[in-house]
Amino acid sequence: MNFRGKIAFVILLAALAFSRQFFDRSADSDETEQSVARAVSGYYLTDAILEQSDSRGKPLYRLQASRIEQFPNNNLVRLSMVQVSYPGNERNQGWELSANEGEIMGDGHKIVLRDNVQAHEKGENAMRLIRTSELVFDPVNSIASTDADVIVELDGYRLTATGMTANLQTNTVKLQSAVNAHFEP
Repeated sequence: MNFRGKIAFVILLAALAFSRQFFDRSADSDETEQSVARAVSGYYLTDAILEQSDSRGKPLYRLQASRIEQFPNNNLVRLSMVQVSYPGNERNQGWELSANEGEIMGDGHKIVLRDNVQAHEKGENAMRLIRTSELVFDPVNSIASTDADVIVELDGYRLTATGMTANLQTNTVKLQSAVNAHFEP
């Protein structure tokens, strides 16, 4: 091998070593990014209860979760095994919302519930149970809504639909489309 061949071979080895080191670092950088993401998380709570009130001190909701984790960089709070209690008023006794996971968005004016979402009326005359895959709860306006498929169970009736808006304060539920009802005697 001549001198030029030796130089080319050394350059090729150096390029190979550099590229190997570069690819090894990219795998490390993924781990580093995950570590940084964990490090920039704010607080985390286990078996926690949060209560939110309006500006006059009236309770908006009570939230229980097996784990609550804050991510301040993207203004997000993640929830695991979550249950939200919406207080009633003179006309009704409130609602219970539950899901396997959820998120509190931004300033707490939206709670997104996902995976095995259930909403049911509280109280001795409660008849309604709603099931869906995702539900957005706006506690300030007392609205729960979804664009996903829903199942509504009422005293002997089963309704299915795509999309729903529920006003929890007035106890009204509006189904959006593809509504189908089944009566079970």
